[in-house]
Amino acid sequence: NVTAGGNLALSATNTLFLDGNGGHTFITEYAANKMQLQAGGQGSVILDGTNSGEVRMGVGTSSPDNNVHVVTTSSETGITVQSNLGGTGSAIGGQIKLALGARNNSGSGQSDTQSGDVLGQIMFEGQGTDYSYQGGNIKTIVTTGDGNDNRSNQGTAMTFETIAVGSVSPAERLRITGDGHVQIPDNAKFRVG
Repeated sequence: NVTAGGNLALSATNTLFLDGNGGHTFITEYAANKMQLQAGGQGSVILDGTNSGEVRMGVGTSSPDNNVHVVTTSSETGITVQSNLGGTGSAIGGQIKLALGARNNSGSGQSDTQSGDVLGQIMFEGQGTDYSYQGGNIKTIVTTGDGNDNRSNQGTAMTFETIAVGSVSPAERLRITGDGHVQIPDNAKFRVG
């Protein structure tokens, strides 16, 4: 149905086929507050609005457990971020930004990150016969900042964590400090070769 305002309106049980009635490319309401987009019958994308205050996107899953959740049955699930710009000697390819804070550049009045805050984290997870586990992390941690510091007073460190046999959570194994020093925790062993 086309409304008086020119919008296309479908009831909750109807499907909009984009390649003919009954085709394999369509948009539909998958369930209450969930929209499904399918192209060529090759899997679908679900936009899930059932979580208070946010919409989650599931690619290959109808129940995304994070803002974006990608599931495939292949051994190499991937996300590609690419720049098609040719090399110039100063070109930068795709970027992934992990950020904490408003990312506002007005010059003043922003709440700053504080010592102990994690600006971003890459988590590596695996599966035991009992539970899934967090096998390692790479984190950037704020090491200075008291709640009233500008960006030049925000020191950071990058940490690398792994899990040992017999443990249930990863521990820090290496740290690169804000001034470029590499630290290995006191109880760690340093091996070459």
